[in-house]
Amino acid sequence: MRLSNLRTDLRLALMNSSEAFDDSTLDRILTTAAEAMAQKRPLIGQDTLTVAAGTELYTAPAGVLQIMGDSWSDRDIEDCPWNYPFTLPSITHQHDPDDVGAFVWRITPIPTAEHLYALGPMLTVRFNQPHSVSDTLGETTLRPADRELLLLRAVAECAKYLAVRQTSKAMDVRPGMGANVPRNSTPLAVFDTLMKHWSAA
Repeated sequence: MRLSNLRTDLRLALMNSSEAFDDSTLDRILTTAAEAMAQKRPLIGQDTLTVAAGTELYTAPAGVLQIMGDSWSDRDIEDCPWNYPFTLPSITHQHDPDDVGAFVWRITPIPTAEHLYALGPMLTVRFNQPHSVSDTLGETTLRPADRELLLLRAVAECAKYLAVRQTSKAMDVRPGMGANVPRNSTPLAVFDTLMKHWSAA
């Protein structure tokens, strides 16, 4: 799926309301919709940390939405070589307390030399990340089968765009968007209807 083709489909779905959007705005909206699709179609990435005893915070890679699992917690506790009980460390994704806008991975409890002896210093983390759409071949991460769901979310984002700008003009969307949107609805009503349908899909 190419971004330019999706933009054309989005204009068709918006019908007369498409006149309120230039191409760059529609591209931004399609990007936002694609990123939101990770809620419905997780895109799993992974990264491996070298864990140091006594170090709690590690720089998170860009684009992490949610941690899905890690190699330490995957291990069968009966196979772990420690000979005394301790709490298995867990990892969370959170804002960097020292850098607004940045994210870190926090390991708690703080790993000790005993943890690293038992588990090894390498920790592989699996995470959900945003989808993307592009005109470059191979860079769109969504499947063709998800095209209609992506467009549904994009039309909802367009309706929100108009609602935020307090557009009073009624909005129609192409029949067959997967939701029964009454004709001549307000942008806010269109947004609410489409988001309910997208959330239930």
